Amino acid sequence: MNRAMGLTKSVVHLTIILLLVASAVSGRDLFPRKCKHRNRACFRNGAIVPNLYVYGVDDFNRYLKLTNREYSLKAISNDIQRNASGTTVYIQELASDNDFLISGGTRVRVFARLKGYRVLDDTGEVREIQYKQDPALGNSQFISDLSGEYFLSCNGRMANVELRSVADPDRLLARSNLRAKKILFIEGKVYLFGLDEASFKKNGDIRDVVCQIFKKTSMGLEMESQIRIPGWYHVIDVDPLTKNVVMQMGQDPPFTSTFWLFNLNTRSMAKIYLSDYSGCPIFLREDVLGFAKK
Repeated sequence: MNRAMGLTKSVVHLTIILLLVASAVSGRDLFPRKCKHRNRACFRNGAIVPNLYVYGVDDFNRYLKLTNREYSLKAISNDIQRNASGTTVYIQELASDNDFLISGGTRVRVFARLKGYRVLDDTGEVREIQYKQDPALGNSQFISDLSGEYFLSCNGRMANVELRSVADPDRLLARSNLRAKKILFIEGKVYLFGLDEASFKKNGDIRDVVCQIFKKTSMGLEMESQIRIPGWYHVIDVDPLTKNVVMQMGQDPPFTSTFWLFNLNTRSMAKIYLSDYSGCPIFLREDVLGFAKK
């Protein structure tokens, strides 16, 4: 009996050791941490990540209950987005065709889901784009920058990317070789995230995410630099002030998701922790819901 118990304890100890090793190798915490500051994200040492706020569906429903009782959300998209100035939050409700625009104070605007060639500009106005897709693109895709300045069109595989401006959609500004994932317009430059051929290992696994930075020229847009971010991440947002990129590792389920901060200037990477396992991080100038202040 004692021998059996001893073997059982040894197996348990070995299992714990293996889990700890696996946790260290994968970069994940065996016991997930949380940031102790409400609606914020923190570094490992507990310091708050500058300008980064974390909201979940419960936070939005508490806000709507206080300001617009006729609205409530059942589920929202994994990404919430912001305007260029970081003063307004844009969310999509998955259970309906409604989109919500929330600004600081008590401003809530509800409108029909943006479909087709339509963008939401920095003032919160919906703009129609008079753009005729290139038949050569086939089943073309459309991704816009939430500031309403630029958009890209590409084929069904998100490749053959063409960058254009909302003001003059028929003019081709630049091309990219990336499989596009996200486009952002920050302080006069276009940041395009995606994958290229070198992003894939021989076995098909992804080794890095590429960020191409375009600057304005008299001829259109010109690629200024390219940055490779090691690992496979879902890019969520970029902070215009610090040039920090908040990313989620892969598409992990709740409680095992890992979030990272990559700085485009220093090329440094740091793991961060959210106040809500199911919350969505977004860079803002202030807490538009007002919860973090309470």
